[in-house]
Amino acid sequence: MDEKEIKKLFSELPPLEDQRSKEEILAGLKEDTRLQTQKKHKIVIKKYPAIIALAAMLVISFLVPTVLKVGKVQQEQSLETPSFKTIDRDDATAEVQEAFDTYLEDEEESVAIEATRFSAYEGNVLLADELKGAKLFRIGLVSGETVIPVSFLIQEDQIQNDFLEEPNSVQLYNQYAKHVSEENLGFDAYHPLQGKVSVKQENIVHQLPKGKVYDLSSATIGVYKKAVQSTFQDFLSWKVVDEFGNHATTEENELMKQIQLSPEKDIQSFYKQVLPSGQTYLLTVPEAPVYETLNQALLGMKERPNDLVEELVPEGVTYKAHASDDLVTVTFQEALDLQEMPHEEALAMIEGFMLTAETNGKQVQLKNIVQESFDRYDLMKPLPKPVAVNPLTLAID
Repeated sequence: MDEKEIKKLFSELPPLEDQRSKEEILAGLKEDTRLQTQKKHKIVIKKYPAIIALAAMLVISFLVPTVLKVGKVQQEQSLETPSFKTIDRDDATAEVQEAFDTYLEDEEESVAIEATRFSAYEGNVLLADELKGAKLFRIGLVSGETVIPVSFLIQEDQIQNDFLEEPNSVQLYNQYAKHVSEENLGFDAYHPLQGKVSVKQENIVHQLPKGKVYDLSSATIGVYKKAVQSTFQDFLSWKVVDEFGNHATTEENELMKQIQLSPEKDIQSFYKQVLPSGQTYLLTVPEAPVYETLNQALLGMKERPNDLVEELVPEGVTYKAHASDDLVTVTFQEALDLQEMPHEEALAMIEGFMLTAETNGKQVQLKNIVQESFDRYDLMKPLPKPVAVNPLTLAID
């Protein structure tokens, strides 16, 4: 059948009738499961030829039932039923196409909003000149038995809109924790904590809802403790109470001890954890050794303390560390060519050295590397001190 015959067939079709409005057509399209977007974390919806085919199918599915009902429609026309709206074939096709285009535009806009809510910085540390007036909202996100510190950047105008004065960590948490979509980032759903978090005399009180022990078994109390210590670092201690203000108990009916929030900073090695989402985060873990010297901590980056995290320095790479007043120098025994490593792994190693040195308040300088610069870092100078680990941006709706 050639094009002329097809056109002739369409020209012989009787006028089409449909009593549905544009709004009803659009509503039907939105409810059609064939058009539902399954993965809303993708940034762009690409309009492949398959979309065009789908539009054609929709037009055909609109036309065929109407043609089958032509006889009945013509009878109703003879009765001049006023509730029916007469639409010719071209107008019907145009209305379907318009509704379909509107649906795609709405869906693409909603996907873009969802996708840009969290956008990671290059690498896993934030430098002072990248802060640019934004406020850091630090929170310990949970993945299984691990708590990973994440630093969300919130723009200054948002802070000024939400607070009359400079907010503390409790105020930031109560205002913004609900906006953190943990599962979209590959974490467990853990925040915001159930109950009320408030400040009393330089201490934080977590008051549990009525009849709630917050699953504080011996297996989960460690995660709970690490989560609050990673989130609230500008107060002295954390106390958990029941709805009457009494000390809360665990599932084993043991009294919850007061948690210290601001212990002396330990000298520890940094490691990396790769979540199932594929995103890499840098962190310290309580199970890892606490070192007496920074030199030991830097060398400890080659050995992982458990199966949950990975070492940051590849096997076979050897080096020495020497600390002075404000600087620690890491010298590789054989010239290290960073181009022979995957870019992300090389960058994580460099930033791991920076973060480990910062646990002792020092900067680090790397020596005997083939490259003079890598990514955003000048390797001929001491590397800058990071101001935050695992930075992400948080857009507030």
